Amino acid sequence: MADRTPVTWKEERGVTIEVNIINIKLSRYRPETQSDSQLWQDGSPVARYISRLCPSMAAVQRLKQAIYKHATVSCKCHGVSGSCSLKTCWQSLPDFRSVGNRLKEKYNGATKVHFNSRGTRLVRRNHKFNKPTKEDIIYLDDSPDYCTTNPAAGVLGTVGRECDWTSKGLGGCALMCCGRGYNSFRKKVTERCHCKFEWCCEVICDTCEYYVDVHVCK
Repeated sequence: MADRTPVTWKEERGVTIEVNIINIKLSRYRPETQSDSQLWQDGSPVARYISRLCPSMAAVQRLKQAIYKHATVSCKCHGVSGSCSLKTCWQSLPDFRSVGNRLKEKYNGATKVHFNSRGTRLVRRNHKFNKPTKEDIIYLDDSPDYCTTNPAAGVLGTVGRECDWTSKGLGGCALMCCGRGYNSFRKKVTERCHCKFEWCCEVICDTCEYYVDVHVCK
């Protein structure tokens, strides 16, 4: 059994947030005044604090759901000549790729949420979208802009990154360079080639030189 003993952190002005492996309880605190309500508004210390806790816990929960829901039952027969008079069954973990594909679908359909005015619950920002279920992924803050350098967020940007001009995927110049375009040039590559083992005990290689086309994001 997992330890579900709550771990408590205390924030400013008496706000107490109780966190355990199952959920996050915000019921211990109710804003009394408009000034208190501002504690829960986007960008406030409490909102930022919760936003650091929620995503990691929610991600773990969604991962567990994806694994449990897609677990398969495997069975093995026992008996004379395979008569299967006795059968042993057990749950098997789903294929890693199927779990990854499932999580990717959830990630692409994630719903942005924010705290309501009382700071007691999370609500979706855009009500044109369906209300997220317990199996959906929600998030409070947008992902950083990975196109530009942002040391504070640990983002290196894509300037100077090599890309594949023939690809339309994530590694392609069209996406990786974020619309800034790319520079192309030819580069001479020198490497060992035609290696062979000679008795005893040495590997003899030739030196090969060739040119490759390199494309780098502006």
